[in-house]
Amino acid sequence: VNAPGCILPIDKPQYLLGILNSKLSWWTLFRIACGRQGGFLEAKPFYVEQISIPTLNLSNPKDKARYDKMITLVERILKLHKDLPDAKTSDQETRIKRQIDATDRQIDELVYELYDLTEDEIKIVEGIE
Repeated sequence: VNAPGCILPIDKPQYLLGILNSKLSWWTLFRIACGRQGGFLEAKPFYVEQISIPTLNLSNPKDKARYDKMITLVERILKLHKDLPDAKTSDQETRIKRQIDATDRQIDELVYELYDLTEDEIKIVEGIE
């Protein structure tokens, strides 16, 4: 790492990756982090650590199901991104991109559920007002 950064030594980073890469987390970062030229963010640990991560009780069946679903969705989207450069035709590339978009939407929906967002709150995050 070329600048100060953080390393999170966790066994299953997929849950955290799903939360941090969701529309809700980016919506939050755009409101608290310093912006840079070109629309980029300065996503320093000081800003990222302000994102509240829902704590799940994995002995609770509902929480365990949500956790497992996040793991599955993140593993799927990571595989799709890995497969994208190997697409042999534009149709295959389009299909993979659509699957990525659909999986990304599923992750966002799960994140909204984890934070108990209302429909009105989701519209704000989605930019639909």
